[in-house]
Amino acid sequence: MYACRDAIKASGVSYSHVVRLRADSVLVDPISLPPHRLGPKEIVTPDNEDFDGVNDRFAYGTWEGMMAYLSVVESVPSYLENGPIKNKTSSSRWSFWGWFSKKERPPWFNAEGGLKRHLELNGVGVHRRPLQLCRFRNYTAGRFVCNEWDQRYQQCKDMCRMLRADVEPYA
Repeated sequence: MYACRDAIKASGVSYSHVVRLRADSVLVDPISLPPHRLGPKEIVTPDNEDFDGVNDRFAYGTWEGMMAYLSVVESVPSYLENGPIKNKTSSSRWSFWGWFSKKERPPWFNAEGGLKRHLELNGVGVHRRPLQLCRFRNYTAGRFVCNEWDQRYQQCKDMCRMLRADVEPYA
């Protein structure tokens, strides 16, 4: 995301809004909240696959909101400065990530949680909307590979069939 932000800034073009879609994803739903209805520091993300945080595969929003979204890597040093987290399930075990139960995990335990915390700290409003993404990867000798997880959605099944993609088991 950081490289995307830098490329946008380096272009020298002024944008009022920005859209970011991860390279291995396809948006199959129309956007449900028009960009012109967003406030000065707001973004829209899918209401799924956010793992108790903010989906990091697709977002659109105002320039200011999206520059914060694309700058999440800047928050990593502050997370590291907080030091190790004591694992509550084992009094003698200290670890940066530890082995937390879901209830014990810090809010930035995964990428999506870290993104959510970063956006909150930067005052970005997040609108979660029903937007479905499908993942397509080119892992096998020039053939597309669909993720089995996405096969739950008819639009993704249809796209995989249309592309004659292999289905990769969800691990």
